[in-house]
Amino acid sequence: MIPFKLIRPIRTQALFRKSFNLLWISLLILSGCNGDSSGYSVSPDPDESGLTLAAPIKIRESLAIDFSQVTGVANVNGRTYEMVQSGSSYRAAIDNIPVNSDVQLNLLFQERLPSGQTLRLAYTDQINIAVGTTNQTRQILQAEYLYDYDADGDGVSNIVERTNGSDPFTPENAVNRVVVVQLNIPQIINDPSITQVIALFADVPRARSRPFANTFSFRGEVSSRIPVGIDIRLTQEYQGQKIIVARALTERPPGVEDIFIALTDNDFDFSLDSDGDGISNLDELQAGTNPVGT
Repeated sequence: MIPFKLIRPIRTQALFRKSFNLLWISLLILSGCNGDSSGYSVSPDPDESGLTLAAPIKIRESLAIDFSQVTGVANVNGRTYEMVQSGSSYRAAIDNIPVNSDVQLNLLFQERLPSGQTLRLAYTDQINIAVGTTNQTRQILQAEYLYDYDADGDGVSNIVERTNGSDPFTPENAVNRVVVVQLNIPQIINDPSITQVIALFADVPRARSRPFANTFSFRGEVSSRIPVGIDIRLTQEYQGQKIIVARALTERPPGVEDIFIALTDNDFDFSLDSDGDGISNLDELQAGTNPVGT
């Protein structure tokens, strides 16, 4: 988790020069990704130093969130940097990083409400970057953003409460209903095997069980007052990134009845194409090519 106290980094460039060649870390929005990802590159050019990326799509597309009040925080190797907003992008100056080192990156986006309260909306788990001696690029996919902050603990995430117009700091006076989704790994996915199955009910990750080798079951409770958006993502790992190879989206209206859904192969979209080259992520992974290359 990101430490939220802003730390003014102590510049140690002169010290590093005694024993290291230096690289500068630079994060930038990558082209050719249909607006669905951001990325970073490491460059020895100081003029390209800093971090620049767009806010998560869910925040940018929300009609309820006041985007002018959304701030971004980046934590790089334990140092916290407040990102400055410029249009739909955010930027922060990052200290130089030695070559052949490791970079740990966390991102956080939050909104300042009219009440003066700060509401956390989205974040990433720690992203580990192995820095070599040459320029490199790595995408930050939308799937890496998490939206499970729940300030009032009522089971409805902060970002969903903002979208619904409810108070994210006051628990809803509503009953919860149980949602269960079951699925088998689609037959088209055979090599390499799935490394992770992600299930979100109303944007909140849900508990998973695996009663059989090819079967997954997800269970969670959702407020009866809101529609239940169900998002199932099947991912495979490629060079440290989680690549979505199939996705199933469905929605149920508000209500008190429990929900049980058994997904079939026909419920999944296998056409996801992160690099926009006309070849799906699944086909590229199974062919051994780069699904996020440009």
